Amino acid sequence: MKEIISKIDKKEMILILILIIFAIIISFQLFFNPFSYNFSVIDKDSQNYIYIGESMHNGQIPYKDIFDHKGPFLYLINYVGTFFNSTIILWIIETFFIVISTIFVYKISKKIIGSKKISVLISILIMTTISNCIYSGNCVEEYALPFILISLYLYIKSYMDNENLVKIIKKSSLIIGMCCGATLMLRINMVVLWLVYSISIFIELIRKDRKALLSYIINFIIGNLIVIVPFCIYLIINEAFVDFIYQYIIFNFKYVAAEGTSIKESFEYFFTVSPVMIFSLLLYLLKFNNNKLKIINFIFMIMSLIIVITPGRNYTHYALILIPTYIFPICNLYNYMSRKKIGVLFFVIIAFIIFINDLSYTIIKIININSKTYSVENYDEIVDYINKEKKDDDQIMAIGNWSNFYLLTDINSCSKYIYQFPIGYIDNKIIINTINDIKIKNPRFIIKRFNTEDENIEKKFEFLENSNKYKKICEGVYVLYEKIN
Repeated sequence: MKEIISKIDKKEMILILILIIFAIIISFQLFFNPFSYNFSVIDKDSQNYIYIGESMHNGQIPYKDIFDHKGPFLYLINYVGTFFNSTIILWIIETFFIVISTIFVYKISKKIIGSKKISVLISILIMTTISNCIYSGNCVEEYALPFILISLYLYIKSYMDNENLVKIIKKSSLIIGMCCGATLMLRINMVVLWLVYSISIFIELIRKDRKALLSYIINFIIGNLIVIVPFCIYLIINEAFVDFIYQYIIFNFKYVAAEGTSIKESFEYFFTVSPVMIFSLLLYLLKFNNNKLKIINFIFMIMSLIIVITPGRNYTHYALILIPTYIFPICNLYNYMSRKKIGVLFFVIIAFIIFINDLSYTIIKIININSKTYSVENYDEIVDYINKEKKDDDQIMAIGNWSNFYLLTDINSCSKYIYQFPIGYIDNKIIINTINDIKIKNPRFIIKRFNTEDENIEKKFEFLENSNKYKKICEGVYVLYEKIN
């Protein structure tokens, strides 16, 4: 034991501790941290995930009882994160994922450039770009990030030590497969890394060692199955597998194919969200020590960028999956400058100028989120009224995309379609089924606020205005209807 302890690099442990502290600090920009009072204005997607997690505690099954089109791993995270009727565990989980991501950015950087101190600096600078990509937290990209980075580290490690590539890949392929499986159970289109590197590994090993290639393929598949099969068993046992296939695979294809903004507009948007993306692309104009890794990582970056901008939906959290693509070119910039004897100080100055916006934005965001309370006109009024008047067997319906009303009133939705937009654009049956659920189940409370400009859809809910079953209680940004006894 003493020999093991003596081999530990105490200086590096201090650097890693600095990174952990840094990761914990930036996690205070997440809305679920214990000092934030902004639960009412968290991202709408996050509201839905939390509601599904809480509903699972009450015996409801994702896909079968509640419609959504993300992966089951996300719902498991929110199930665990909502124990004890609190989101503090969810924040701890998020913080853990950010810590792991930060450490592996460091490990990748150290592997490429060799310098521990510079790797810490690069890790801090890269991870500050999270601030522009996360609104309130609890998004799929945030949870996929450590799995992408762990696999990226193992892939780069194998290519950096080219003589032992076969040995390293054989040893790491199971872990790489498990990381891929975890990401597949979050959202399918985030597996670009494994697609790019698996093709490159195939090309590499088909010439060097076909037995090693077969071993990589088998272990990679087994790793995926270790993660995926338990979720499938859970869904099959609960008779939700068919719903899962439709919502997670078929519906998602329809969702991606649906018209959004132009690719050009989407590219311009993500350039403003993460200008480091353009900077990293330009760095590929420099000379690289490892031309093979340069090509692979350039393809990885381009394909990741395509995945981000092709849907034409300008959601900032999409940019999170670009973060791993910054590491290799930025590390190469340092190596390039070192060869040119420009010096570490000059590198630090350039890096500081590039990332100063993200650094300052992170600080301001943390201060604002934990010192100010944000709300919407008549939001609290509606929540207070419902909590005062509700009974144990009441149901509620929020028309639009406002699952927070279910969470803050602790009342279940009367429909499996807890939100209708934007999914109602993809499948009109969602709107029809929601209206039918309202008319059949007659929930005591209905809250309406359209986040749509589609007048045809809005007209379908006009029956509430003329209904003799409901009276209007509150009107403003949100409209509250209560069933007449």
